[in-house]
Amino acid sequence: MLPNQALEITLYLAPIEDFLTAPGAAVSYTVSDVKFMCQFVTLDAKYVQDTFSGIASGATLKYEYVMETQTQNACSGASVNNFIIHMSGVTSLIGVQHEFIADDDVGDRTKDKSKIAKSQNLTSWRIQLGPLWSLPTNGDFEHADNNPETLMVGLLSTNDALNYSEDVELDFNAFKNEQFRLEYMFQSNDELPNSGLSFEGTDGLYRLVTKHSVAPPTNVQLVTTMYENKTLLIGQGVDVI
Repeated sequence: MLPNQALEITLYLAPIEDFLTAPGAAVSYTVSDVKFMCQFVTLDAKYVQDTFSGIASGATLKYEYVMETQTQNACSGASVNNFIIHMSGVTSLIGVQHEFIADDDVGDRTKDKSKIAKSQNLTSWRIQLGPLWSLPTNGDFEHADNNPETLMVGLLSTNDALNYSEDVELDFNAFKNEQFRLEYMFQSNDELPNSGLSFEGTDGLYRLVTKHSVAPPTNVQLVTTMYENKTLLIGQGVDVI
């Protein structure tokens, strides 16, 4: 898949009256935790056979992979937003990506969903982990029409983490009005798996503080994508660590 491309999953739902027939029982329902799974690689037949034979003989298959999780938090309606994202149990966070998405844009079928992430008049932002550590260490990352710091932080951070090492053609206006994101990676490609940011021994809270020249309305969601190292163990049983 190419950077900045979108995969749209369309769900066709039956009317709620088909499920809840009691008068006044409900007027709407919500579909959450939608997952899309597909196989991109066809494994060699001999490899599959050898793998099954090894497991049958008592060996354990260890498979390192990256789990992508997405969550959302509504803006508060104030010019300063303090978003709290729970990371309890996360032992190796590779990185995060944040986007401001308006509910109206999501519901508008005429709009390209890969071009609805706007800056929402952001002026600065920072990441806080616990009471003593923040990124950057002093002050905030900044964003303005004449200040591409946020864009450069994202590009430099992800360059060695998501294989975006090819030449990048940038349109700053498109970035600000269509594909705006805050992103930071804690693990590079040349590090061993599970070398990301660990939340063990902490309160498990990841905080993103954003400041805006004009307060984003409450129908704007902060959509956060988290990339986490996971290990799948397949032997006499199956376990994920």
